[in-house]
Amino acid sequence: MALVIIAAFFLMVRPVQEIRDIAHHGRYIYLALGQQGIRVLDISADPAHPREVGIYNTFGVANAIDLRAAGEKTYLYVADGKAGVSFFEVRADGGVDYLWSDKRYSKSVDIAVAGEFLLVARDKNGLTVLRVNPETSNSSGEHWQVNGIPTAQKVIVESNRAYVVDSS
Repeated sequence: MALVIIAAFFLMVRPVQEIRDIAHHGRYIYLALGQQGIRVLDISADPAHPREVGIYNTFGVANAIDLRAAGEKTYLYVADGKAGVSFFEVRADGGVDYLWSDKRYSKSVDIAVAGEFLLVARDKNGLTVLRVNPETSNSSGEHWQVNGIPTAQKVIVESNRAYVVDSS
């Protein structure tokens, strides 16, 4: 609840068109802002008055984001609309560096990370499960199209289960 309040407060200070998703890591808040890309806020000094760390463009529409720690590094994954899935490395200062994108999974509207797997809700293209290593600059090529889910809109992972909103 507090994270949404912080983001809503920040909108009053610096307006954006919309917030499509929000993620939290340490002292930072990450916002997916559709065509406005990704915005990073530092909430460590005063959560009621977050400091902007940066704004980052993506190649598509930043619909959803998720974070994953892997060893010493943390990665930000973006469901980037027609541009597919974009991968960023999170720096120590909270900012992000673009790594690569995989346009094969276009029309991505939501994303969830489960270990080495990435679940991508792709609207009328259903749900795709990928095995990825963000440092290799490409997905392993292993991917599975989940049958029976014609219009995946949202996906979350809890333990070893995935829950998908199918709007058909």
